[in-house]
Amino acid sequence: MHIPHITISTVCAEESIQFYTRYCGLAVKTARGILTFMGNADEENDTLIELVAVEENGFCGSGISIGFEVEDAEAYHQKLEEEGLSPTPLKCPSPSTKFFYVTDPNGVRIQFIQH
Repeated sequence: MHIPHITISTVCAEESIQFYTRYCGLAVKTARGILTFMGNADEENDTLIELVAVEENGFCGSGISIGFEVEDAEAYHQKLEEEGLSPTPLKCPSPSTKFFYVTDPNGVRIQFIQH
């Protein structure tokens, strides 16, 4: 079984598109009306982020996180800190794993993890 997409209802669609493009490396795959699907530009069957533009009652950011793999968690943590995203402290639960979180414009916790 494959997860084709994860949906986030958002009251700030443009800001969300910019966030996922700039910080998560995603590209707009398709955009139709209030729907924008974002994913890895070079992959066909990856899991997409579906942003649904709504005028009210967007996702409030409680109880969900989405993880993105990075090559160097320490360097990426520093970059996002310098850009004012207020990342959580870097955690190292094992010698081969490092991660931290930031919050997207909708309040979704985004994890950046290095394996």
